[in-house]
Amino acid sequence: MMAPPEIKGLWTLRNCFACSALLLVWLVLPIAIAQQPGGELVRLAAAGSAAELQLALAAGADPDAADEWGERPLVAAAAQGSAEIVKILLEAGADIDAGDGSGWTALARASQADHYEIVRLLIEAGADLEAANDSGWTPLMHASRFDAVRSVSALIEAGADLEAADVDGWRPLLYASLAASTEPLRLLLAAGADIEAADDEGWTALMNASLSGTADNVRFLLEAGADARAINDSGETALDIVRNYGSNTRALELLEEATLAAP
Repeated sequence: MMAPPEIKGLWTLRNCFACSALLLVWLVLPIAIAQQPGGELVRLAAAGSAAELQLALAAGADPDAADEWGERPLVAAAAQGSAEIVKILLEAGADIDAGDGSGWTALARASQADHYEIVRLLIEAGADLEAANDSGWTPLMHASRFDAVRSVSALIEAGADLEAADVDGWRPLLYASLAASTEPLRLLLAAGADIEAADDEGWTALMNASLSGTADNVRFLLEAGADARAINDSGETALDIVRNYGSNTRALELLEEATLAAP
């Protein structure tokens, strides 16, 4: 059946608009890239604009170009959770381990946000599991701190270092002690993380949890065998810390009970 003339006209108009929009992108995009190559690519990557990004890359844009703050297209795409954009950039030759202005890699950003598909994609593509930002945080530390359970599991399975330390001596387990759930702690301890590992000031995961974590994390660590009588470099136990600086009454009760029961 033939379409009515007014319908034909509407489709013609729509096609005209579509062609005009594509032509506009084709004409304007190279100018924007020439004026601010990194910034434009980062914008396209963060926005998930696959078609425009592919046009820019086909025109010779550098997939690793950084904007004025050091942000890179691949890192921006990983942070936003766009697996399609990550694939496009990797296929275009983007450096999988290039960090942003603070040293955050694509794997670190994806791990913190628990963008599991991207974490798996980057791991399988050979991303450095131990690439640290300027503070020494590895992807596993990011995932552990922010309760990114699937990413924690994927990174452990891939062989991430359970005892890597940042610039202050914090390890993944210490970051996990501050997570919203006990799952990162469970995964790390099951994989063999040292429950008594301490930072540069002698603080253990139990001490961290007593001050800033949840009562569930305190309970979990105690049940897993954490030493309630361990002391930091200031001579404080976890119980001293929660008494002197904390406000979690349930954590206080748990530590009082554990301290009394300790041999």
